[in-house]
Amino acid sequence: MKFNYPPVQSSMVNKNINNPFIVFTLAVLTILLLPQVFQEGLFMDGLIYSTLGHNLANGIGTFWFPKFSETIMAEYYEHPPLVYGIQSLFFKLMGDAFYVEKFYSFLTALLTALFIILIWKKISFKSELKKIYWLPVLLWITIPKAFWSYNNNMLENTMGLFSLAATYFLFVSIDIKSITRRIAFLLLSAFLIFLGFLSKGFPALFPFAFFFCYFFVFRSTLDIRQTILNSLILLLAFISISLLLTGLNEPALESLTKYIETQVMESLRGERVVVSRWFIMIALLRELVIMFIVSALLILLYYIKSFKQLKNESKAIRFFLLFLLIGLSASLPIMISPKQLSFYIVPSLPYFAIGFSILIAHIVGNYLNRIDQYSIWLKLFRVTGYLLLSISILLSVVNYGKYCRNEEMIKDVVTIGNYLSAKSTIDISKPLYQKWGLMGYFQRKFHINLDRTGDLQQEYLLTEKNEPLQEGYIKEELDLLQYQLLRKNSLSEE
Repeated sequence: MKFNYPPVQSSMVNKNINNPFIVFTLAVLTILLLPQVFQEGLFMDGLIYSTLGHNLANGIGTFWFPKFSETIMAEYYEHPPLVYGIQSLFFKLMGDAFYVEKFYSFLTALLTALFIILIWKKISFKSELKKIYWLPVLLWITIPKAFWSYNNNMLENTMGLFSLAATYFLFVSIDIKSITRRIAFLLLSAFLIFLGFLSKGFPALFPFAFFFCYFFVFRSTLDIRQTILNSLILLLAFISISLLLTGLNEPALESLTKYIETQVMESLRGERVVVSRWFIMIALLRELVIMFIVSALLILLYYIKSFKQLKNESKAIRFFLLFLLIGLSASLPIMISPKQLSFYIVPSLPYFAIGFSILIAHIVGNYLNRIDQYSIWLKLFRVTGYLLLSISILLSVVNYGKYCRNEEMIKDVVTIGNYLSAKSTIDISKPLYQKWGLMGYFQRKFHINLDRTGDLQQEYLLTEKNEPLQEGYIKEELDLLQYQLLRKNSLSEE
C-alpha cells in the first residue's frame, strides 16, 4: 500500500528557492566548525591523539607502537593507531602549527557531510526529494555532540567517516544485479569497515548489521537468503583483509592484541570509567530531543486535518525505521561495556539525522514550494545565509591564535617550553599527576616529558602556583599564571 502524500508539484523545491537553504546549511556548518580550527585548545582525549600523531611525524614511536612521551605511555595501546598515522601525514605536510589536527577534523566533517548527501541521493525514492540534500546535513551538524566532537579531534570523527562510507557502498550493492560487481562493492565496504576498526576498534563493526536491518524493514526487496549471503561475503571479506594486513604482520598483531588486553578487556571488566549501562541511551536521547520535537511538530502541523494518513504504510516511514535501526546498531552495543562516554554516540548521529530528514522531507519540500521565489522574506533569508558564511570566515581570521579552552595552561606551557631545552624531562608534583592536558601540551609543543614517579631525579620541578616551595629548590622567576617552575638549589646539594 502506497503512502498517500499530499500533492507534490513537479516544480517542488524550485532551484531559486532551494539555493538559499543550501547556503544557509553551509553557513551553519562553517560557523560551528571553522572558527575553532584557528583557535588553540583541545579536549584532553583529542589532545592526546594529536600528540601521538605529532610524535609519529617527528620520528617518536612507530605506527603500530605510538608513543605519548618518554615517561608516560611510552607505548600507547588504548586504541588502534590509524588516526594517529593519518594525522602524522598532515603534520609532515603542514608543519607543527596548532591548527593542523583541527584542520584534519574539519576535513573529516566535510567528508562526512558529503557521504550524508550521497546516501540521501541514493535512497531518495522521490526525485524531487533529492534536491533537499541539505536537510540531513543541517540536522546532523546542529546536534551539539556532533560539532563538539569535530572541534576536539576525537577518534569518532574518522571512524564515523569510514563507517558512513561503508554504509553508502552497502546501499549501492543492493541495487546491483551482477554478482561480480556486488562482491566488489562488498569488498570495498569491508575494507572501509577495517579502516574504521583501525581507527577506534570494535565500535566500528556495526555496518555488519546493515543487511539484517534492511531485511527487517524491506523483506520484499531483500529476502533472508540474500541477507545471509551478503552478510557472510562482507564478514569473510573483512576477515580476509584483516588477516592479510595485520594477521601476517607480527608488530600489527602484537599491537592489536595489547589493545584488546589493555582497553577492551579492562573496560568490559569495569576497570575503566564505570557508569550506568543506560548512560549511552540517555546521552543519545538528550542529543536527539530537539530533532525529535521539531519533526513531531512539523508532522503534527502538516497532518492536523488528516492525521489518519500517518497510519498507512509508506516508504518514508520504512526508510526512517531503517536508519533508526542502523543508528541504534551503532550506539546500543556500547551498553555492553560499563565504560561509556557521551561522545561514543557521534558515529551514529548521521543515521538519525538522515532518518528524521526522510520523515519530514516531503513536508519541508511542500512548504518550500509555497514560497514565492521573489518574496522579500526569501531574499532576506538568502542574505542571512551569505552573512553567516561571511561571519564564520571573519571569526576565523579575528580569532586566529586565540584560545577556546585551557588558555592559562597553554600560555604557561609556552613560557616554560621556551625557557627549557626541547625534549628535556622535568618532575611534576603529585597534584599534577592526572593533568593530561598539561602533559599533552608540553609534549605536543616542545616534546618535553613530565616525570610523575615522585623520585625527583630531574633538575626542574613543576608545581601548582599555590603549592608550598619544595625544600632544596628555588623558584625560577617566570611570568606564569597557574604553575611555578622550581630548580634544584645547587648550593643546598653541596
